[in-house]
Amino acid sequence: MARFDKQAVMAKIKKAPIVPVFYNKDISIAKAVLKACYDVGVRAFEFTNRSDFAHEIFGRLVKYAAMECPEMAVGVGSVVDPGTAALYMQLGASADMKRLKSMECDGILSLFRLFEVRSGNLEKGVSQL
Repeated sequence: MARFDKQAVMAKIKKAPIVPVFYNKDISIAKAVLKACYDVGVRAFEFTNRSDFAHEIFGRLVKYAAMECPEMAVGVGSVVDPGTAALYMQLGASADMKRLKSMECDGILSLFRLFEVRSGNLEKGVSQL
């Protein structure tokens, strides 16, 4: 389960208002990018669900972040169905980093949904929680 709740993730984004959006099937590259972001002060990171087995890379990345980047909230993006949402929640997603278009996912994700970070309006996003 998530190490950070939505309020903690929001605080991290307000402090360093950038959320890198990233995917790579090579775990060593994913770890290097996550660590580079952490080293420059980023504390919220979106891993996108972009290929078969992306969830396996995500699970390994979350474990790496817990050990090497303890204040990094790792969220997920590009999730469009409830089963995938539940899978990422179980793997430790700190937040749904993008508001989903599928209303069917809302019930599953309502406990850890963050907001539309790409809107550029953080306060509007928080008020919609």
